[in-house]
Amino acid sequence: MELSSEYRLAANNEAVWWVLTNPTMLKAELPGLTKFEEESPGHYVGEVKVGVGFFKVTFSGVLVISDQEPPNRYRVRINGNGRGGSLDGNGIVSLNPVTDEETLVSVTGSAQVSGLIGRAGDRAINSAAQKILGEFFKKVETHARSRTGAGETR
Repeated sequence: MELSSEYRLAANNEAVWWVLTNPTMLKAELPGLTKFEEESPGHYVGEVKVGVGFFKVTFSGVLVISDQEPPNRYRVRINGNGRGGSLDGNGIVSLNPVTDEETLVSVTGSAQVSGLIGRAGDRAINSAAQKILGEFFKKVETHARSRTGAGETR
């Protein structure tokens, strides 16, 4: 399954980058997260509850942020397993300043989902992914705006 989304955030590029690569912020922003621990810089383990259609699954897995080009882009890899299936995904997150106070975040990638949750079909999985990403980036925007408002990033 291919995934492509864009999110226009009312915060500057540097503040958005900081929030997206800060473990404390990631823990606060990821919807459904029940466990999140940094094993090493850019390498995290955790558990997340995900709903796709009628299926609800808790995945245990790994999130890796690599190939960072601050404050413009990074690669993300997700691998998780749960009773209802497995997930293996990778993508690129790109940040493009629109103005001094606005950033366009583009997410492109692919995912393979198997098991019960995979049976929901690409349309349902894509819809769930878009919902999760939408919630995530609303929180990113809120945290980035508060960081910019505090005068910490410029």
